[in-house]
Amino acid sequence: MVIGVAITVAAAVLIVACRQIIGLPDNESEPSSTECALPYGTNACSSCVQASCCTESTACAADPACAAYEGCLGNCSGDPSCRAQCEIDNNPGFTATGIPALAACLASKCETACGLACGAYGAGLAGVPDAGAACQSCIEGRSGVCGQAQACASSADCEAYGYCAHACSTYDCIQACASTHDAGVALFAPLFQAFSRTCSTACAYGRNWSCVGHVNWPVPQSPTVAMTAFVGTGAAEAPVSGAEVSVSQYCPPSAEAGEPILQQGQTDDAGTVEFLVRSQGANGPGGGHGLDGCITVTSAGFLPTFWYWGFPLTEPAVGWTPASTGVSSTGIFVPLISAETATLLNMAAGIGAPDLTRGTVGVTVFDCDLIGAPDVQVAPGIDNQDIHELYGLSASATLKATDTTAQAFFVNVPVGPLTLTATPNAIGKPSSVVTVNVQANTFTEVLMYPTP
Repeated sequence: MVIGVAITVAAAVLIVACRQIIGLPDNESEPSSTECALPYGTNACSSCVQASCCTESTACAADPACAAYEGCLGNCSGDPSCRAQCEIDNNPGFTATGIPALAACLASKCETACGLACGAYGAGLAGVPDAGAACQSCIEGRSGVCGQAQACASSADCEAYGYCAHACSTYDCIQACASTHDAGVALFAPLFQAFSRTCSTACAYGRNWSCVGHVNWPVPQSPTVAMTAFVGTGAAEAPVSGAEVSVSQYCPPSAEAGEPILQQGQTDDAGTVEFLVRSQGANGPGGGHGLDGCITVTSAGFLPTFWYWGFPLTEPAVGWTPASTGVSSTGIFVPLISAETATLLNMAAGIGAPDLTRGTVGVTVFDCDLIGAPDVQVAPGIDNQDIHELYGLSASATLKATDTTAQAFFVNVPVGPLTLTATPNAIGKPSSVVTVNVQANTFTEVLMYPTP
């Protein structure tokens, strides 16, 4: 039974770095000496760099973050797992300006000499280091993916978008990267579309938990945030017009409870609404972080919805819209469900008609790459046998963790605060903890990104 719950994370929220790997081995057994101020894995690669990419290599070497990353790759001697580990270990340095230029030069001018088949994307797209070899093999075995990967790898702007996005810990940061590198996004989007259809499983996509335990939220870059939200329903992302929408720190908004409405409006015929919202400053909630709040939506024919976006806003603008209308190849929108869908969820849980004095909760879990994450257990934090958990778009009562949709549902949830804990089975410790509010006969949707 497939339930049309409108929680679209287009292509599982793709935001992976277009990451270039260098220093793969060729048939020469003796490694080269350092050329152009950086180590390269073979004489053939080093000679090509000397002839074609020395300017980019020398510039990279002058930047400690760039030099550390490229030096790590050069010492891997072509091992995909090692290269994938370099991606994780050097994540904070991916804003280094020299990396994209060197990566694109190597891919376009030294592909054969440096062993950069298909842009050597196996390490860059692998969710965990151990998946590096299988990921690279899958990409090389599929011409559609390989061609798109090579095109992105040869573009400095596509590389720049990927590295920028990979260094982000919030969704609006990803969108800012896309706005800055729009030409790169145009190359990256078809790569992801081809990759996600064929190689995401081999690459263990959505299983990067390396940030757990040391997530740090960035501070706001602007005193206000221009917010665009799309309200929709169903897998077809059907827009809902005329919906009443409000933004607050917590749901439901209540001035008496100290949670006033910050902005409010109504969706247009395209299902969108725009706000200019004050970002929380040093004296506001969050201790200097941006607004980490909630959107309330009411519309005839649907359950009242509380939508928690799950991270503090840091950029001057953020958009929650389907991928087809956004600036990047990612898409998230505010979902609504009908009373009929709520009934189907209850039936899937084996409890019949919904108890109208309780609520329904939906969850989407993301990994450290901000990718929709499979194999994650979500616990409601209260010992109540009346709550029933379901996983997947088909709302299965037999699954015990998220599938590739990254979704979980809880039905028959008592009203009041609810603390949700997401625990990836791969690491056995929580990746995120979020507290939300549940009200009678409402739908509460929560995005769970890795939290501090």
